[in-house]
Amino acid sequence: MGRRRVYSTHEEQKAANRAKSKRHYERNKVAIRERRRERYREAPRPEVCLRRFKSMSPPHTCGTRDLDYWCSSAAQVKRKFEKLTSGSPPKDYVNSIVQNIILNQKEGPLKHAIKIISGLLQRIQRAESKVLAQHGLCDSYQQVVAIGRQVRELNVWLEEILCCLMLSISELHTAFLKSQLMYQTI
Repeated sequence: MGRRRVYSTHEEQKAANRAKSKRHYERNKVAIRERRRERYREAPRPEVCLRRFKSMSPPHTCGTRDLDYWCSSAAQVKRKFEKLTSGSPPKDYVNSIVQNIILNQKEGPLKHAIKIISGLLQRIQRAESKVLAQHGLCDSYQQVVAIGRQVRELNVWLEEILCCLMLSISELHTAFLKSQLMYQTI
């Protein structure tokens, strides 16, 4: 005949283990802390990157390959943006989403659009920062910023609609009928 079970549930067993660990730590915390300090002191440290401070060369000396890459990345964002909006003006795209939400009482298309736009927004912001850091205020930077402006504007409009939906669909419907939504006033 075996011994009887000490713990009837998995949670009781975990709680007992935590209590045991806590008691052990309280008894040995000085030695444990000392071992941790030693490990911390002996651990290898990553070298601090001083690359940007090494040379103060003008930004245009970077390779054109980098500029080409980030410009093509921005162009790809623009193509995906146009594919998302089906080549129509962003106002018409947002208008169709709002009408779809009001008619179907579902916010699925809006959340899908926000998900796609958020990804595009991250990519275009990265392209903007890289082009600016490597090449300064050149013509390519202005082109990337123009694409970013469109993506940001659409993102703001969609987030405003999502905020209205958080209140209720009727609030969105009322704001739509009164032309109070941001995309309608521009």
